Amino acid sequence: MLFARLLQFLDTYASLAAQPPMGLGQTISATLAPDWDALREQVGGRLFQSTPFAEACFSEPFDSPKCIAARKDYRDEEARTDHPAGYTQTQWETCQATSQQCLLDYRLPDKQDPTTRHKQCFQGSVPSHFIRVQQPSDISAAFKFSKQSQVPLVIKNTGHDYMGRSSAPGSLALWMHNLKDMSYNPAFVPDGCHGLVTPRTAITLGAGVQWGEAYAFAEQHNVTLVGGDVDDPRRQLPALVSGWLGRVLDGERRRAH
Repeated sequence: MLFARLLQFLDTYASLAAQPPMGLGQTISATLAPDWDALREQVGGRLFQSTPFAEACFSEPFDSPKCIAARKDYRDEEARTDHPAGYTQTQWETCQATSQQCLLDYRLPDKQDPTTRHKQCFQGSVPSHFIRVQQPSDISAAFKFSKQSQVPLVIKNTGHDYMGRSSAPGSLALWMHNLKDMSYNPAFVPDGCHGLVTPRTAITLGAGVQWGEAYAFAEQHNVTLVGGDVDDPRRQLPALVSGWLGRVLDGERRRAH
């Protein structure tokens, strides 16, 4: 069941990846600025402008509360999963073509050199806008907007896509992190398959459910969930239903054949 949902997600993701990107000199605001207000209304106000993770350290004093918080969480993967512009590999926050970025020193985030040397925070590959997805209609509205405006669309969950597909310059991100629904069914049968397959125990997970949350839910129902390595069960880290896991599963299938 879980694998089937993952494969369905990957098919959808592949169709997104096939969309033509904007030119490097074209900004998201110049593409179809008047429609942002309409899109915001369609998604119930859940469209937001996105700023890089460390933006406060460039726009405010280095000892400001916001910059201190950013420096404190800069190397914390779990904290980054809760940030719409947080990525585990910070190179995906950088525009690869122009090297524009808004980064601190990852080894020494309390070091002020990056902010004094560059002095300016660039958006880089961090999506310019994101939708905090709560329902299917949010996704439909984003697809329609992207098709009409040619603004590239990316899917952002916890920021663990090791191929960088959850960021792109001048893009609109579907932030799936808050889809946390989980349900247990001791006799699950796929739609349209009643009488054709044997009912099985299944757990259905929302796209934003992370490993720690899934393990705890499975434990409550005496179900063994085989998945990612979490050194501390209380830590959440990557989401299950995500592009990085699909890539791993695809690789395993290729090796199996």
